[in-house]
Amino acid sequence: MTQAEPKPIHTTAPSSATIQAIRERWARATPGPWGWFGHVSRTSKHTAIRLSSKANGNIVMDFKRVGKTNDAQPRFGRNDLLVGAREFVKYEVGYREQIDAIDHPDAKAIAAAPEDVRTLLEALEVCRNAFQALKHAEDLKQSIVPAEAYVSAPIAEFYARKAMQEALFVLGLTGGQS
Repeated sequence: MTQAEPKPIHTTAPSSATIQAIRERWARATPGPWGWFGHVSRTSKHTAIRLSSKANGNIVMDFKRVGKTNDAQPRFGRNDLLVGAREFVKYEVGYREQIDAIDHPDAKAIAAAPEDVRTLLEALEVCRNAFQALKHAEDLKQSIVPAEAYVSAPIAEFYARKAMQEALFVLGLTGGQS
């Protein structure tokens, strides 16, 4: 499987619905920051690694050996107990054993983290672009104001308003540029 090419940074802000979905997903997940903790023996194969909240130590997930094989499954917290991920799986189709999701808030947050980060970085870039547009509008206004003795004030106001409209468009707060 090849790694997908990164998506280009957009010029408009992510939708309010997208940002709200990210907020809701992370509101249901165990509060962070998270960190990896556990014990790894230097003399035996004993390993116990878990992902836990750094704030209160609540375990987000760990892994437990299954049967006499080398298989292991993640476990997630439910009602102060760790429950095997198999209790939360969603099967791809009813007649096969392949799964395509783990229906647990922390598992969903972990799975969505790369896309959430990408979306939020896009939002940051949009805000930076809008800030630059606003800065440009202010610079334009400042450069035009001294010329008001020679140029009418409505022209300066027109250019400042145009730059403001462009900034609002970049932020997705207007339907289009005028």
